[in-house]
Amino acid sequence: MKKNLAILPLLALLAGACTNPLDYQSGQSASVLVMNAMLRTDEMTHVIWLSNSTVDKLFVVKDAELTCYINDEFVAKAIPVRPTEPVDEIFEEKSKYYKAGGSIATAYLLKATIKPGDKVRLVADWYDLHASATALAPQAPVLAAVDTVRTQSSPYSDPDDPVSALVCRFRLEDRSGEENWYRLCASYEADAEDYKGEQTHWQGTVPFSYYKDPVLNDGFRTPDDDKALSSLFDLLDSHIYSKYCSFSDKAFADKAVETEINILDPYMSPWWITHARREEDDRPTQLRIRFDLLSLSKEEYFHLWGLTNAQRSGLDWNPLFDPVRLPNNVEGGLGLVTVASVSSLTLDPVPITGTAQEGSGD
Repeated sequence: MKKNLAILPLLALLAGACTNPLDYQSGQSASVLVMNAMLRTDEMTHVIWLSNSTVDKLFVVKDAELTCYINDEFVAKAIPVRPTEPVDEIFEEKSKYYKAGGSIATAYLLKATIKPGDKVRLVADWYDLHASATALAPQAPVLAAVDTVRTQSSPYSDPDDPVSALVCRFRLEDRSGEENWYRLCASYEADAEDYKGEQTHWQGTVPFSYYKDPVLNDGFRTPDDDKALSSLFDLLDSHIYSKYCSFSDKAFADKAVETEINILDPYMSPWWITHARREEDDRPTQLRIRFDLLSLSKEEYFHLWGLTNAQRSGLDWNPLFDPVRLPNNVEGGLGLVTVASVSSLTLDPVPITGTAQEGSGD
């Protein structure tokens, strides 16, 4: 007990040293629009999240005028979607970053074609509030090759209880003469018969493991690193793992590099697909797996980096952590609007193997 009390003054001193006070600007409005969007060149329908922020509350913004310009030319107006309406799963990925909880942030749908190199400008007006943001679409990344091989014992599984996996190897080529930021994503589509014998279509994200790859890990801590830490340093153990598979080109600037991920077999047999099929139907269901390599803006890369830090263990109480800073490029308001350019490769078909596990998959 005495030992614990003895470190309290030290923690209090460190907490004060790590505090960065915010300067209150009396000339700024206490009510602003918050606009967030991660736009992609491979999507025709984009989702923009809009809300109204005051000093201590967020409010729904359902009737704002939200306009899109591409290369200074008017393109379209975004349409608000009521929270009670059924939404496409395009919302699922976006809401992980931007939905402010419950139905506070309103989703606006924008129909637009964005190409690499385009300048995209969003302008929002709501009563006397005005906000705008401009984002440039980077040049498309180069995903040169993909190779697959099966392993019976994935290095990401417990050695005492090995799990087989599909190993996917990629060759990425960095654009020379500039600093670049990337993100790797995977999704699946599958067709299967339901219990009535009718064809059903499934789609979603594919979880994969990658922290052992030095490029994709991007210098973050790994679970392997944690095993080497003494329990005496639990206070400093922040468990910061790479969460979104976003990475910079610092390890392969102006060059090509090979990377590797593992898709564990439990994720190759989503339980909702195998359970949807009839028991007497033993035909293998075929998965189509799509890999997307995104070329990110610097702001989006550091936004994902900041989110990874914000979601780490102990952030809300550990006085040794610096405040998490997230980029903001919204003029007259708050938030972040970015555009990612996408290159894709598809594995088709990929047979489902292994035993389906309840709750595995997306």
